[in-house]
Amino acid sequence: MCITRLVSALLLLAFFACTYRYHQPLRQTYHEANALLHRTGPSEKPFLKAHLHNGDVVIFENEWQYDSLQMHVSGKGRHFDFNRRLVLTDSLSLPVQDVALFETNAPEKNQDNAQIGVLTVVTVLNIIGSVLCLTTPKACFGSCPTFYYGPANHVRYADAEGFSNAIAPAFESLDLDALNNPAGARGGSDFVLTMKNEALETHSVNTVQVLAVPRGPGERVHHDRNGQFYRCVGTDTPTRATAPEGDISSLLCASDALERCTPTDSAHLNAKEYVYLDFDRRQTGQQPALLLQFRQTLVTTFLLYSAYGYMGDEVSDYLAEMETNERVRAAAANPFDLLGGIRIDVWDAQQRRWTDAGELYETGPIARNLQLVPLPGKLAGQHHLSLRLHMSKGLWRLDYAALTNIAGRATPIALAPDCVEKNGAENTAAWQALLADDDRYEVSLPGDTYRLSYRLPDDNNDHELILASKGYYLEWIRGDWLREKNPGKLRRMLLNDPSTWQSLAREFKTIEAESENAFWNSMLEPNSTQGL
Repeated sequence: MCITRLVSALLLLAFFACTYRYHQPLRQTYHEANALLHRTGPSEKPFLKAHLHNGDVVIFENEWQYDSLQMHVSGKGRHFDFNRRLVLTDSLSLPVQDVALFETNAPEKNQDNAQIGVLTVVTVLNIIGSVLCLTTPKACFGSCPTFYYGPANHVRYADAEGFSNAIAPAFESLDLDALNNPAGARGGSDFVLTMKNEALETHSVNTVQVLAVPRGPGERVHHDRNGQFYRCVGTDTPTRATAPEGDISSLLCASDALERCTPTDSAHLNAKEYVYLDFDRRQTGQQPALLLQFRQTLVTTFLLYSAYGYMGDEVSDYLAEMETNERVRAAAANPFDLLGGIRIDVWDAQQRRWTDAGELYETGPIARNLQLVPLPGKLAGQHHLSLRLHMSKGLWRLDYAALTNIAGRATPIALAPDCVEKNGAENTAAWQALLADDDRYEVSLPGDTYRLSYRLPDDNNDHELILASKGYYLEWIRGDWLREKNPGKLRRMLLNDPSTWQSLAREFKTIEAESENAFWNSMLEPNSTQGL
């Protein structure tokens, strides 16, 4: 779920508030119209709200049509200008190329419309969901595209989670995920991935490639945070691993889903903690590197849903601002920096101090990520190494830690799918959309399942496989979130106001114990989206 950068992106509020000055009576006209669109109840009308690149907004109510040849949306609507002044109520025709973002409460109208679907925020006021989700709405299940190369029976066992940082088109990104595949990916054979949309989200998927790297006996290939690939040999697990709670060696010695995690600090969500790792290397002479398998907790999920809640019925206005204001996008790293990643320090025995060796980061609470941090080359001949992990308390789940030895760089071969099946049937349009990094997108709605087939290089080698997925997702906005509208609190949250972050820490504490149970048990049932 897809999320820390999701929260950081919302810094736009402060800039939005400073940049725009509405004349109050005119501003109220738009706000009243917007509030009416988002009213709850069985008689709610379908609507389509279009945020234009020039800052204007057009609202279509009840009926609208999309002309796929002319790429226009038409219907009776109201046009508000940049200052939210109502300038026209008439039959309107709107070129899709002029639109930064749409919002609707009628997702079924967009299922076959890639041009509209890739830009549409869906607001769902009435959704059949789990009791756990109703009682703990800020821990509801959410997931970016999930990927499986084995059985795809439960999201808890997903092999990868795609582009979790990309909450809007402006943050579309390429995401690398180690599939950590065992021996058996032999050259010339077929490799099949299952891609699923298992949440209330619209996934706009640009490309899904498999990166294949030949590997020799006893060799693995790993990537770092910057997308560099390394051939590695040998692993050494920690001889000692300690944390504030004591010895955690048994939790980090194997990739077994037995994870080390602690509760958050009750006063500060960004309070830091240390984990200490000691290694005795059996093989020296090559540059060492730390391997870490990890994922996030539900802290960032909670913060994202809180931010959406504070936006209330103006959520699409804020998201649209991210699309049209470069200054806002450039300033979106503040909360991200506040929470931070997993920093790696190495003990320098000669200088008697800790030295910085790099940082790991990957958003998402579902799939475990396996990444590498190259350590200083001067440590190649050193037998004993001491490392320190520095991170926000309660933000990370650690599953496995080991040292490996870098044998050299690696260059992967990028493979596009040979065939794509969507919901059980071969789909040429989906295949064409996923082939390359271009302007074509496959729009995946809740419940969609894809089978992607790849042909591995015909070299008779065993291969390390890494998933390279690119796209973005748009969260479906729940009615429960809209009722928490509080622009002032959102502004303070995104400006890292200490008292506001302390309030968020206390609020998360009230749901922390039950959040995991609520998250994993509030997945959608097959018919949950019927009637929207």
